[in-house]
Amino acid sequence: KGAIELAATLGVALDSEKFQYVVADKKQTTNLPGVFAAGDICGPPWQVAKAVGEGCVAGLEAASYVKKLR
Repeated sequence: KGAIELAATLGVALDSEKFQYVVADKKQTTNLPGVFAAGDICGPPWQVAKAVGEGCVAGLEAASYVKKLR
């Protein structure tokens, strides 16, 4: 629950008041520039393979985002 509370405090979009998962697109980007989400915080299924895949995508997208800031 702590991660969701932090996300809400930062202004990251959540999908519903009942379950409150972070909303992320296929590139794992959120509604906030430079903020990416992956794994359980994005909702089910809660599987290691999903978390690893999303984490890889989020990492690559974050690196690309930082490169564009230079």
